[in-house]
Amino acid sequence: MSNYRTNVGLRGRIAVPVHIQEQAGLAVGDPVIVSAAGPGIVVIMTPQALRDILRAGLDPAVAPFIALAGDSGHAPGEDR
Repeated sequence: MSNYRTNVGLRGRIAVPVHIQEQAGLAVGDPVIVSAAGPGIVVIMTPQALRDILRAGLDPAVAPFIALAGDSGHAPGEDR
């Protein structure tokens, strides 16, 4: 997974760098769902990813953080 720092533009737009789009399997014109998962937390996912999360019985607000934790079972930045 890659991280990239960007800024919110004057019109409220946030650019997603091409290499991040490629890692996520996104192409120009793909529909995405953008949601606020909490203060300062924005999650972007495809409709298919949301369906997969819901079918797995996961909370869509928590699922991206489970993916970030990977197989370790620890949240990012969490003391081990």
